[in-house]
Amino acid sequence: MIARFFCAAIALAALSCAVATPIPGHRGAVVHQYRLRVKDSAGRPISDAAATIKRYRGAEFATDTVISSDANGELSVSILSAPDTSVAYSNHYESKIDYVVRKDGFLPVTGSLRNVYELANLDPRSESDLAKQTAEVTIDRPEDLLDDSFNSSDAAPFRNGVIAFIDSFAVNRYAENMVLRQKSIHLTVESGRVALSFKFDCVTGFNSDVLKPADIARILLADDVVKFLPLLKRQTDYTKFAEYEFSFRCGIRSFDDAGSSFDYSDFTFRTPASILNEFIDERTFYPHLIESTTVTSDGKPLEIVH
Repeated sequence: MIARFFCAAIALAALSCAVATPIPGHRGAVVHQYRLRVKDSAGRPISDAAATIKRYRGAEFATDTVISSDANGELSVSILSAPDTSVAYSNHYESKIDYVVRKDGFLPVTGSLRNVYELANLDPRSESDLAKQTAEVTIDRPEDLLDDSFNSSDAAPFRNGVIAFIDSFAVNRYAENMVLRQKSIHLTVESGRVALSFKFDCVTGFNSDVLKPADIARILLADDVVKFLPLLKRQTDYTKFAEYEFSFRCGIRSFDDAGSSFDYSDFTFRTPASILNEFIDERTFYPHLIESTTVTSDGKPLEIVH
């Protein structure tokens, strides 16, 4: 989808780092080294996590590869970067990696790291003295996403079904587009009424030049909420729930202004669980979902038109 693009700034699982090292004997060529350290929510290193990495040299796709983390949870990848040949005497070097880290029993994590390196008076016989940094990638177990409301006795009948939903969420690779925050799934049980809420961070950003808040809400409803609800129907006893709530924190900026930064908005969708009685397939279900769902952006009501 044109309006959405992969954005490292929204991938909360990683902080960008890259080490630029000149190659002896190759004036103007630079190796960009990227390192990831994979850990669990308690900070313990995770070995044998598989990272699928796409490497880009400038805007050009270079290669993709799969690398496993070592006993310390670490892995690294390098890219040979040449200067921008479209500019005379250019000392500008750019590369990027997109990655997905997976391990059985954990949710996958998607991220992106970028390096822009300006070469100045480089001696081709020397090595770069730049400090080496590490990008921390935290992968969560399904139970890490449940908040303290699931510790109550009232939550016991619902816990396994919600964890099964999280597993399906990961298996279907929805976690590559949306990140469920740690301890973000909340269960409310009051006077026999049960409500379930989720908080997501968008991995993708939205273009404010062409999309208004109502447009973004429509995309989230059509691309994400409409897929999550059938999973809840299959994995939980939805007849025991009164309401589902889905909140998405998404970055929005002008794509035409290269120097613009992201502003973040919260989009919230509340829908009665009984709507799942109407589900046959996504195409026929969507009109019912629009009619039955209450939508807000930063607390302000939004109207979505089919």
